[in-house]
Amino acid sequence: MKPKLWIHIGTHKTGTTSIEAFLKTNRTALAHQGIGLLTFPRDARRVLRKHAEGNETAAKRLANTLEDLITKQSRPCTSQLNTYILSWEGFCGNAIKGYNDAPLMANTLNIASKYSNLNPYIILYIRPQEEFISSYYSQIVKDGTTKSIQEFLHGLPSDSFNWLRLTETFEHQFGANQVVVERYCRELFTGKNEILKNFCAHLSINTKDLAFPLSSINSAKNAGWSKPMIEISRRLNAQLSKDEQQTMKEIFNQLTPQIEKNNYTYFTADATTLIKNCYFKSNQELCAKRFPTQTSLFPSHNTNTDRSSHRTSTEILINNITGFNYKPNLDDTLELTLKLVKFIHERQYQSQPIPPSRQHPFTILKRLHIKIKHAFTKVLRTNNSK
Repeated sequence: MKPKLWIHIGTHKTGTTSIEAFLKTNRTALAHQGIGLLTFPRDARRVLRKHAEGNETAAKRLANTLEDLITKQSRPCTSQLNTYILSWEGFCGNAIKGYNDAPLMANTLNIASKYSNLNPYIILYIRPQEEFISSYYSQIVKDGTTKSIQEFLHGLPSDSFNWLRLTETFEHQFGANQVVVERYCRELFTGKNEILKNFCAHLSINTKDLAFPLSSINSAKNAGWSKPMIEISRRLNAQLSKDEQQTMKEIFNQLTPQIEKNNYTYFTADATTLIKNCYFKSNQELCAKRFPTQTSLFPSHNTNTDRSSHRTSTEILINNITGFNYKPNLDDTLELTLKLVKFIHERQYQSQPIPPSRQHPFTILKRLHIKIKHAFTKVLRTNNSK
């Protein structure tokens, strides 16, 4: 019998980092259950992104990588491995392209699994599109983009983030019975480890001897930013080097726990309704196929949503979303942030003479840090009062 290969393909911003960290932590315990964890190398990811054209050359490269990974994983194991797990959110395609390249990636994965003599299963997590777009846009701003939310949406191909189409793409390659679709939303995963337990349940992993994290995994790395922080970062990205952007990210991650949760709501109520209506039909079709006992794909998307404004084209959504509808005076905050980042950059990457004791760098840093926190608090209070 062929060994099983579970391919966790994401999508992005659905707990992938937590799942992968959890699997790595429990690598030895999983091996005792006959499950091998395959860590997909960064260089292999780059090659696959570049050459995933659905042709046999790309598939053979991936198959060779899989065989090498399995060989390395099997050597130190005393027990026989009958199942392997491969996790990377890039397997579902490029989110910048709205996952329109998913058919190429799915075909490559299918051919590669056959070359490797493995029986492939796909596990896919999806989240409400309005949450997904908000979270993913925030991530690319953290990574350095200077695009506004409108520019980001205008750059997407038509029918982007259509979960029905994405699911059917992998069903076409692997068969519906070998594709698991799960919903990622706060109403279904209320506890901090629920996503991990859900993942284990689908893969028939015994959780008895596994170590679950006491707190959120990589919470600082993936900390959510409020709308003002995202806008400040986006505007500063054009002026900062990569090193300075990283420093700013670290500062903002430290500030994140002080921001009230209601500031994380990215879209206005009207914009949220537009997004829900844009995907209403396709989401309902996917719900009927995969969750026939439910009335809507996501618990928050009830059937009372106004359907009169529903459109099938993503361009309609793009042309109607107004963005923030929130324009606080950010000049002071921007200036303070820029001063702080520039100061840290000079101290870290340039040779500077030792300043006088009254201008000790740590004293200056502390003073600027306090000022920027006060500035953020002022901006956020202004937002909350509106």
